[in-house]
Amino acid sequence: MSEEVDVLEDKADEIKILIRESYTKLKFVYFDRVDILTILHEEDGVIDAVDDFLKALMLNKVEKPVIAEIQNIMIELAESCSDAVEGMVKSVSDLLLLVESSFAPSVALEEDRTATRVESNESNTDKLSLIAGKKIFSLKNAIHPVDIYYLEKLIRLLTRIADHAENVAERVRMITHI
Repeated sequence: MSEEVDVLEDKADEIKILIRESYTKLKFVYFDRVDILTILHEEDGVIDAVDDFLKALMLNKVEKPVIAEIQNIMIELAESCSDAVEGMVKSVSDLLLLVESSFAPSVALEEDRTATRVESNESNTDKLSLIAGKKIFSLKNAIHPVDIYYLEKLIRLLTRIADHAENVAERVRMITHI
């Protein structure tokens, strides 16, 4: 998966450069250049964080099996991050619909709902990361210290993915409320 993400990351970087270059040459644009560049930067942050997470997964193998409770929380955390990214993708994709609808209030309202869902997912990842962190550190006498650090790092990387997704959705929301 890490190799696949590396390829996607390279393609995303190429697209990002093309958008940056072409957007500066356009005479008429629907969105402010700063907004588009911010969205591109945060989207890049999502794929970078995914890449960092996958690479971190390859660095270590926890010595003792992680208890089911921590596994379940981490799976729920990953699912919440995934939902945030899916919402981010929908939010950005719907920008085209917004333009095609001449910024119809109903489309802007749907964008607002999507951003709210992404924010909710990101908030959920924050709550889950605290729960997981507390549980991991409560086992400090049963888990190797390096494994505690490693698991905590994985949790932080997952929450970073959701943070970037939320930043994209928030910027899209700002665009739709102009």
